[in-house]
This record gives sequence, structure tokens and C-alpha cells, in this order.
Amino acid sequence: MIVLRKANKLMSSTKKRTKKPFDELTITDNYMFQTVMTEPKHVRPLLEMVIGKKIRKIDSFIIFITTYDPFDKGWYMYPFETICTWDSSVKMKDHAKRIILNTKGTNDKEGHEVSDEIKGMLSYMDGNTPDSDYAKMLDDAVKKVKDNQERRNEYMNLNLFAIDERVIGKYSKVVEQIRNNNGLLSDEMMVKFMNITPEFLQCVREAIENNPDWDDEDIADYAISETESD
Repeated sequence: MIVLRKANKLMSSTKKRTKKPFDELTITDNYMFQTVMTEPKHVRPLLEMVIGKKIRKIDSFIIFITTYDPFDKGWYMYPFETICTWDSSVKMKDHAKRIILNTKGTNDKEGHEVSDEIKGMLSYMDGNTPDSDYAKMLDDAVKKVKDNQERRNEYMNLNLFAIDERVIGKYSKVVEQIRNNNGLLSDEMMVKFMNITPEFLQCVREAIENNPDWDDEDIADYAISETESD
């Protein structure tokens, strides 16, 4: 399974009650990002750049594109794999990889340089003019979406309730990730990975424990209302 999502300031998203004009949307706006990145032709090159080879069989990848540096090391990329918390030499052989791509990156980890294509894409995601083939492909895709009257109508017809439903949908994916990574990642790492507050993380955990019959959307809806009321 491949999960590709842009880590965003989710906690502020539900409080925003106005829509950005369609013509002003960029790749970092949720609607545009989701529209562009649902196309396999836009996702596959990114995975191949991250892996460093052509893809034949895809294992589990979780890719976060963050518009902030979650660990303040300045690296363009932070790769993770599942290891035992008691003994770091013991690794889970599930081939699952979690990768953070940082648009605020300024340097490579020594011995683990990322390609110029990835750097170009991250620069574009940070609001700069596209200067790599992949970034230009994404920029062309954004322009095509804006020229698509059906997409324009879809966006313009989204009412505030629908926008909130989309936010709950995003939160439900966060809840899923909390379920999957609980006990595997520290609280600090999950807060930074998912760009959520510690209060939201704790609220989700309590909801999962106290309401085993709730699905991810139920828990997301509850956690949003509880943390916003604080």
C-alpha cells in the first residue's frame, strides 16, 4: 500500500471558513495537491526518485511532504524503518518504509545525498519557480487543473460543510496512522510526522481505547471537536 500525503497544519484547517480563490491555488493547497497527486503518472516518478531505481514491485511506503523541518537538521529527506525499541539491531522485516521529504531542506545527510530532481521538487513545493523536469511536470499539472472547467466547478461548488468533511477525511487518515504506528514511533515523532498537537494525539488514543466500535472518521470528528474547544 502506498500512502502519499502532504503534512499540513491540520489543526488550523477546520477553523478556516473561507475558500482561497481557485486561480490562486498552488500545489501546496490541499485541493490541488490531492487532485494532482491522485494521478499515478505523478506519483510513480516521485517513488522512483526516492528509491533510486525503477519500480517493479512496490512495498509499503508512507511519504510525508512537509512544509517545515520536523527535526531541524536541515536534511532534504528523513528515511525511517521499523526497529525494536529495546534493541535497535532488531528490525521488522515488513519492508515498510516511512519517508519524510522536507521542503525547508538545505543540506544532505553525509553519504546519503538526494537527487537534484528531488531538491527541485521540494523547492517548487516551497513556492519557488520549477527548475527540474519533475517540478515542471507538477506545475503543468496544476495549470491543467486550473484550465479544467469541471474541476473549477467542483471546487467552487464545495460548500463549507463539504470542506469540513474533507478535513475530517484527512484527520481519519491521521487516526489510521496513529493506530498503525502506536508503539512503533515515539509520541514526539508522531507529533512531528503528522504535524498534530500532543493534545490531539492523546485525544485520539483515549477515543480508540474508550470507543472500540468507532471507526476512524468517528474518532477524527470527536478529536477535532474536543481539541478545538480547548
